[in-house]
Amino acid sequence: MSAKERNPYDPPKHRVRFGRILFYIFSTALIVLLVAILFNVIITRKSGNPPSVFGYSVFIVTTNSMEPEMPPGAAILVHSVDTDTLVEGDVITFKEGYDPDGKLIVNTHRIVNIEQSGETRIFTTKGDN
Repeated sequence: MSAKERNPYDPPKHRVRFGRILFYIFSTALIVLLVAILFNVIITRKSGNPPSVFGYSVFIVTTNSMEPEMPPGAAILVHSVDTDTLVEGDVITFKEGYDPDGKLIVNTHRIVNIEQSGETRIFTTKGDN
């Protein structure tokens, strides 16, 4: 095969260049996105809140109170909602306070009762177990 003849199985050069440019664009965008997510997680953690990405947080279930639906070790994805939309039977994750070491205590239970006190809604929750 002479130097000017091209192998019919090789892609045309313009496709290779376009593919390479597309690869660099996507890989650069992915790196920027990952850095932004990492920055967001670090800032969120420093504020004392659980790490959050696009409004979602991941928690690990540590007790058996929500078995069998959520066994210990299960990962749950949580996001904020308007409390006016919650109804009895919904499962919610809420901040319960801080332990003596200053670590945030978060609980996940099912709403068993909702009371209205003025403009405040009061939720009674219970584990499934």
